This record gives sequence, structure tokens and C-alpha cells, in this order.
Amino acid sequence: MEAVKNRNTAYHNIDNLGKRQFEVLEAIRLNQPCTAQEICRFLGVGINQVTGRISELRDDLMLITEAGSEVNQNSKAQNTLWRHFKNKDERINAINKKYVELQNIKAQLESDGHIALSPYAANVIAKEIEKVDKRIKKIVKL
Repeated sequence: MEAVKNRNTAYHNIDNLGKRQFEVLEAIRLNQPCTAQEICRFLGVGINQVTGRISELRDDLMLITEAGSEVNQNSKAQNTLWRHFKNKDERINAINKKYVELQNIKAQLESDGHIALSPYAANVIAKEIEKVDKRIKKIVKL
């Protein structure tokens, strides 16, 4: 029972996950730290079904984090290792850090928008500010 309680605390919004998001999160939990390729083998699915879910779990839901990297024996490239947060406090600290980072990016973009720019450049900055605002709103909901 304690394991279920710990799992649910760590996952927070587990009820709102899509099927593949949940499967990838469970694969990470059971095999951590692990690479996207290891998750693919564990789930028996293609890499394109895993990497997008990793991005969502990391960037949008902030349920997983990087745990280093290792060399892929076939490609000799560095592969990121993934793990879920050790506890609620670690996740909260990561969310707060990302929030501050996004607020700083937004402030820099707004500052750049006040200089004399072409209409095209001003439009690009405005769109980037919108993207950052959306990410900030997602983080605030976590």
C-alpha cells in the first residue's frame, strides 16, 4: 500500500495522462534510469511513439527529469537517461525553477520588443512571448 501511495504522490496528475503517456511513465518508473530506446524495447513500440511522450512528461507535465546520459553501443551517440522525480519536493523545486526560467525568457523577449525592430522581427518576438506565456500557464496549473 505504501508503494501505491508513493507512486501516486510522485505522479500527481496520473489520472489525466493519455494511455501512451502512462505507459512511458510506468516504463521509466520500472526501469529508471533508462533511455528512450530502452523504453521502446520495454513497451515494444517505435521510437516515434516514445520521444513525443517523453517531451510531454518532461516539459508539459514535469513528471520526469534527466538522469545523465550513456553511450549507445550501436550508434556511439550519447543517449539521455530518464527518471521520475524522487519525491514531491524535488518536483516542486523543478517546477519553480522552470517557472523562473520562463519568466526571465519572457522579460528578455519583452525587453527586446521595445527596440526599433522591423514588423517581421516584432511579430516573431510577439509569437515567442505567446509560446512562453502558454508554458507558464501550464506550469502554474501543476
